[in-house]
Amino acid sequence: GALGSQAIVHLIRAGLHKWIVADHDLLLPHNLARHELDGFNLLEFKVKGLARKANSIISGSVKPLIKDIILEKNDPLIQEGIAQADLVVD
Repeated sequence: GALGSQAIVHLIRAGLHKWIVADHDLLLPHNLARHELDGFNLLEFKVKGLARKANSIISGSVKPLIKDIILEKNDPLIQEGIAQADLVVD
């Protein structure tokens, strides 16, 4: 959410730029107070907007995955992402 979106953008600017970002939430008006995204991203999946912003800083830095990693923990894309990760942040 708000903290994660800020962290990802700052980490990418610091040169740590290979991330898979998984979430299934839409950006809603109440998210705008603290989220890295702005009103141009309203009603869009947060991960899509965040990937677009991050990839505008360093191309290919974020791959969006529209999934609920708790409810869909057995999904092959989630399992592959976790297996290949050096770090998982929740």
